[in-house]
Amino acid sequence: MLSRRSTAMTVAFFWVACSGPAVEPPPGQPADELAREFDAVCRAMRDGDNPYYGTARLREHERWIAQPVDDELAQALARGRLGAELLREGRSAEAARRFDEALVIARDARLETPIVLDLLRRAALAHLRRGEQENCIAGHAPASCILPLMPAGVHKARARRSSVMRHIFSSIPPIRSRRGWRISRR
Repeated sequence: MLSRRSTAMTVAFFWVACSGPAVEPPPGQPADELAREFDAVCRAMRDGDNPYYGTARLREHERWIAQPVDDELAQALARGRLGAELLREGRSAEAARRFDEALVIARDARLETPIVLDLLRRAALAHLRRGEQENCIAGHAPASCILPLMPAGVHKARARRSSVMRHIFSSIPPIRSRRGWRISRR
């Protein structure tokens, strides 16, 4: 818990920081010129290899996948890496498609279980994020944020839900014991 002194200092700091005059562009440099310069810097960062903002790695993975490769492991992993980059970019529909492609390759080639489980987890995350974008962001309403959820807050697009459940439940081994918890797979 913050002490009263640190709370008072924080409030004083923000008071001083917010009470200053608005920042003006340097003399002799119009605001539209600054905006163009800032836009050029943003474009250069976006086209670069910045791991948080750049798209160079995404383009590199797309080029790699376009090349024919006989090794199924390499194909599955490359599609998984591309899916991860697409997911980072916020392109969850494309990411889900790439993860699903990687899963088909991995299962057909009977790759090791940890690889398949990792791809399943990532595919489920991509489908979950896609459902979140379709329901929570596109159809956002106060009813979807307040518990208990009212009928107006229930997800309208349910296709993503079934995709997520399919990926998650296919990664869980079946319970073989007579005693134990059972998971509904509806």
